[in-house]
Amino acid sequence: MIYSNFSDLYKKVLINAEVNAKKLWYKEVTEQDVLLEILKENTALLKDLFNLYWVWYDLVIELFSNKDLFPKSILKEWVYSWMSKNLKDTIVLSIKIAAGFQKPIASLEDFILALLENKTWFYSMLDYIGIDPMKFKWDIEDL
Repeated sequence: MIYSNFSDLYKKVLINAEVNAKKLWYKEVTEQDVLLEILKENTALLKDLFNLYWVWYDLVIELFSNKDLFPKSILKEWVYSWMSKNLKDTIVLSIKIAAGFQKPIASLEDFILALLENKTWFYSMLDYIGIDPMKFKWDIEDL
């Protein structure tokens, strides 16, 4: 992966997600792993936005175990293969989003926008806990 396309914090989060996945013998790094790393970081703007919506690390961990929201288990396998296809696609989309905003590098905000753009588990998770995903998206775009 060409890390020059990412902000320093984005690189740090991706690397930390990979290190944690390896430590836990997970098969691959997923979007969920990256989101958890983002929530661990003390980035002023994103942390304030997630806190505004009452989204924090422990809540997201709890939501990941909710069978209604995540009917397929996101439990990991024991053979590491690096990165899931969904995560790769989200990272590529985050770079495209950054380019659309005429930014030279992608940031964590672009990663979150990519998760929302895909309208997959993250979009559904926000909706499930009563957060309007489109309002959340607009708030991120205003950062």
